[in-house]
This record gives sequence, C-alpha cells and structure tokens, in this order.
Amino acid sequence: MSKYFFYTFLTIAFFNSVDVFASQRTLVEDEDAQTRGMSSVPSTDSNLKDKGEKAAAKSAKKAQEDLKKAEAQSKKQAKVFAKTAQKSEKAAKLLTDPDAQAQAYYDAGAAKREEAELLSQKDTAQNKLLAKEAYAQASQYFEQTAYYATKPAAQTLAHFESGGAKIDEAELLSQETEAHKREKAGTLSKGVECIARGLNLSVAHSEIPTFCEKAGKAKRAEAKLLSQETESQKKMKIETFEQAIKYLEKAIASYQGHWEKEGAKLVQEVSEVKKEIELLSQGIGAEKK
Repeated sequence: MSKYFFYTFLTIAFFNSVDVFASQRTLVEDEDAQTRGMSSVPSTDSNLKDKGEKAAAKSAKKAQEDLKKAEAQSKKQAKVFAKTAQKSEKAAKLLTDPDAQAQAYYDAGAAKREEAELLSQKDTAQNKLLAKEAYAQASQYFEQTAYYATKPAAQTLAHFESGGAKIDEAELLSQETEAHKREKAGTLSKGVECIARGLNLSVAHSEIPTFCEKAGKAKRAEAKLLSQETESQKKMKIETFEQAIKYLEKAIASYQGHWEKEGAKLVQEVSEVKKEIELLSQGIGAEKK
C-alpha cells in the first residue's frame, strides 16, 4: 500500500508541474503579444505634436490673412476720410454763415485726424510721412474752425483739437540728429501754444483736463529734447519743465471730483519732473562754483 500511494503521489506531482509550466508559458506569451501589440500602435505624443504644429501653422496663416485684410480695410477707410475732409473744406468755402463754416472746417479736421490715425498704425516711412502731413492739415482745419466760430466754447475746443493734432504730428517726427530734435521740440511747442489759446478764453470746458494733460506731457517731452550744454540752455530747459508742471497740475485740479484716478496718475509724473529740475539746478550751481 505504501508503494501505491508513493507512485500515485509522484504521478500527481508530475502533472501539476506540467500544468504550472504550461500556465507560466501562456502568461509569458500573452505578455509578448501585448508588447508586440503596443509597439504596433502609433505614438500618441507624436500624433499630438504633428496636430499641434499643423494647428499653429494654420493659425499663423489665418493671422497673416486677417492682417492683410485689416491693412487693406484701413487703407480704404483712410481714403474715405481724406475725401470727407476735402468735401467738408469745399463746403466751408461755399457757406456764408460763420458758425456753419466753423462746423464744416471742424468736420474736415476730424476726418483728417482719423485719416492720420489710420495711416500711423502701419509703421513704414511712407505711412509716417503721410500721417504727419494729415495731422498738420487737421491742425490747420481746426484753427480755421476757431477763426470762424462765434461761440467761445466752440473756439476753445477748436484750439484744443488744433494743438492736439500738432502734438500728434510732433510725435511722429524723428529725433536722430540735433536738427531733428529742434524740429520736434518746435512742433511740440506750437501744439502747446494752440492749447494755451483755448485755455486763455477762460471757458469751463469739459475737455480742459484731457488737453492740459496732453500739453503737460508735450512740454516735458520738449524739455528733454532741448540741449543743456551751457548754463543758459539749462535754464531754458528748466523753464520748459516748469511749464510742464503747470499744465499737469492744472489737469490734476480739473480731474478732481470727476476722474480722480486719472489725476492721481499725474501726481507721480509731476514728482518726476521736479526731480529732473532739481538735477539740472544742481548742475548750474556746480558750474557757478
């Protein structure tokens, strides 16, 4: 009996070991099959990268097309504004009522200014030149408005707009050489003079803070362009900075109660201008010593 059970045990153990080996081999084969299956699937990262590059290229092409369309539309609109200005000027010359003439010239100035703004959006030498000419013409139209207008409020606004257009013209001027700097400073100064004429009418106009701010910043820009090689030049530079402060402080006072945030921004600028004056004054004191 003991031999029978011993052989039976060996037989059962043998078949069990065969089953285990077979099951292990099956698992290995399954794993190999899975590995082969995974290697045959295309890389997800690679697909995503290709799709991303194609989408980016498509987006860039679309942006270029939109830009070309916008430029073409802008050029078309600029021509429309130029024609509007011409028609308004012709109408002004035919009208006999002073206020009607003033309105026609104002419309011409507004149209010319819009044309200049559109032209200045494209940063090319030709567009800058055309925009400068358009701003200069707009300034003249606004001065004509001030000449014909009979109401002080209309005269004030016309002087403001004339000065604003002149300052915009100056901002497009080069400052590469000393001659360019003098021209730019002179144009800025003329723009501020126009705004000053509007302020001298002493009309409580809602645009006072806006144009006083513009005049103050223009005067500061003018001062920076001025030479400071001699003591007299430094004094002139200081005086120009002081005029900038005067306009900026008037803007701050005008903003109070209405647009206090805008006024608060200018307080820092006034502080900066005062520091610039202080540095120049120290230089003058050092020369005297």
